[in-house]
Amino acid sequence: LTQRPPDYILRLCVKRASSVGENRSELWRHVQRLRNSRLQLALTMELYKCWNLKAATDMLRLCCSRVPKAVEAQRILKLLQCYAVILRQHPDKFRTWQEIDARASEARSLEELLVA
Repeated sequence: LTQRPPDYILRLCVKRASSVGENRSELWRHVQRLRNSRLQLALTMELYKCWNLKAATDMLRLCCSRVPKAVEAQRILKLLQCYAVILRQHPDKFRTWQEIDARASEARSLEELLVA
């Protein structure tokens, strides 16, 4: 009874939830169960911005281990690891990694990000 559902069922669950505007913050649980590593990577890259830092980092790490040439996923994973350090060191300045990401796109340097 603990058998994993087929990938097409999990993919349908994820796509349906995404299309009808449901809360996407927990969809990583379905994506994590996928057997197809390429599909898992594609859905992770599509949805990671909706997830908390731990879920996004864990899923990207899993995808990078299963698809070694996932260059963009590796880049984002490193970025999220930096955001984790910033969150730990500046808990009064940022609450989520998404806040840092939004400010980082506007900042020209790390110093500008942290001083602003």
